[in-house]
Amino acid sequence: MSFVVLCAIVAIAAGLLHWSSHRSSRVGHWYGDKSWVGVYCSRGQIVIGIGREKIDSVIKHDYYKRPVRARSQDVEFDDSFHGGQFLGIGYYQSNSPKAGYVLTPIWLIWGVMAIPLIVVSCKCLKRTRRQSGNLCLNCGYDLRESSGRCPECGRELPGQAPHDQTHASSRAV
Repeated sequence: MSFVVLCAIVAIAAGLLHWSSHRSSRVGHWYGDKSWVGVYCSRGQIVIGIGREKIDSVIKHDYYKRPVRARSQDVEFDDSFHGGQFLGIGYYQSNSPKAGYVLTPIWLIWGVMAIPLIVVSCKCLKRTRRQSGNLCLNCGYDLRESSGRCPECGRELPGQAPHDQTHASSRAV
């Protein structure tokens, strides 16, 4: 259940990020001893860059926001990069400097995180429908004429004694 809650939190956060990315772009960098990572988010797309070369920097990380410019391509890769993208998902790589960039639309993150929520919701609805309709919780068989056990799958019905025990106790009296 904690996985579903985590997915819900990430899906909500991705939705808010997607909504706000059309108004302002965000950039963050983290500089390590041998490499760097950069994250850029704008117009519903996240670009993650990973550099494999040291960048001499006094600061170890930075973050800033700026308004999105109208009618401009925020992320452009020139001929020195090779790679490509399809439906907003892509990868570009450069050898000078050694860097790789992964492009992902935010709707993809939101959609992937929503899958567990949809599955759990469908299972809960199915269980509720079976409970309210006097159906077996295991296989969905109609239990109106059954007592004790499901004739289809053999599962014991909650709150009812099995049919054989009822007849055995009435003979003993």
